[in-house]
Parts: sequence; C-alpha cells; structure tokens
Amino acid sequence: MIGRPRPGEEEDWGKKREGVRTALSGALPCQRAGLSWVSGLRPAGGPFRSTLPRDIGGKEAEFKCVFQEIGDKADSLVVCEVDPELKEKLRKFRFRKDTSNAAIIMKVDKDRQLVVMEEEFQNISPEELRNELPERQPRFIVYSYKWLHEDGRVSFPLCLIFSSPVGCKPEQQMMYAGSKNRLVQTAELTKVFEIRTTDDLTEAWLQEKLSFFR
Repeated sequence: MIGRPRPGEEEDWGKKREGVRTALSGALPCQRAGLSWVSGLRPAGGPFRSTLPRDIGGKEAEFKCVFQEIGDKADSLVVCEVDPELKEKLRKFRFRKDTSNAAIIMKVDKDRQLVVMEEEFQNISPEELRNELPERQPRFIVYSYKWLHEDGRVSFPLCLIFSSPVGCKPEQQMMYAGSKNRLVQTAELTKVFEIRTTDDLTEAWLQEKLSFFR
C-alpha cells in the first residue's frame, strides 16, 4: 500500500503512483523488524533506492524500495569503454564530406574490455554490408547512408546498427548489450536500430526504420 495523497497533491501523487507501479512490477515484497521493502531485478546501471511517503495512523513513514541484483550472470554484466582511437575515428566519420555510403564495423575486445574498430568500408550498400557481418557473433555498425527520397530529396542519415544474431553466446550478448549505450553516447547518435539476423539488413529495412525520423 502506497498511501493516500494529501489535499492539493492529487496530480503529483498520481504521477508518482504510476511510476512506482511500473518500477515495482514483478518485485518481491519483504518485511522485517517493522520495515517494508521490495527486492527484485535492479535497472541497468547500478543499485537503485527510493523512499516514498506512506501514511500510517496519521504519521508519515518511509516505504523503502531496494532493487537488488539477482543471479550470477547479472552480477557479471560488463560495460566496455570505447577505445580512444575509435573515439577519434567516429568524430571524423561524423563530419566526413564524402557523400557515398560508408560504414565502420566495431567489436568488443573482451580481454581489454574495449569497443574497438574492426573494419571500415567506403561506398558499401546495406546488402554488401550484411555480407561483412558474422552470422553468430554480435557487432556494432555505424553507417552513413545516402538516401535518395521519392520526392527527389537527398539526405545522409547516420545511424548505429546493433547486430545481435540469435545463437550468440549469452556472455557475448550481455557484454555487447551492456556497452551499447556507452557507444551511442560517445558517437552522439540518435538513430539506433537492432537486427537479430544478418538477413534483416537490407536497403528496404533501413529506409523503413529511417522513415520514422523524417
């Protein structure tokens, strides 16, 4: 029980209650020594604690929420940094003046725990890029695409494609998934897509995804 809003706080309380309902879905309620809390999977990024007011007998108490990591695999989630050389390469790639399609394929160096560049391509179509991707290993791709629109306009969207094929080792998937946001922030990208099989990477698929950003 979260409690009831005080007079004049109904709107703010409604927003908080909705957020709490989302955050606590699937959590395990616990009680000990007069304290109440919930235990469940924490959001990615670190431990999370929250305190919410609860009215009990006219007195305000704290409803303490503790999201804890569950399972050995979740404990081993690794967020890899981006290799400094790759950072510089991505910066230059963003401001390239060549108007042809181009791509940078990146992989995770498990030993160094870094996202590093694997290969760079110029004048490469989505279908040709697909053939360069491993079918059983994840990869990150930054792709600069020359898009000829039906109305005659030409645009050059830059996007990140996360290739996470079905059948990859769970450890690999977790390492790539845990590092994706760091790479997106470093490359300053807003168009981020994912494919679960390399066959999905076609020009029609890419244009469909990019059409949401027009």
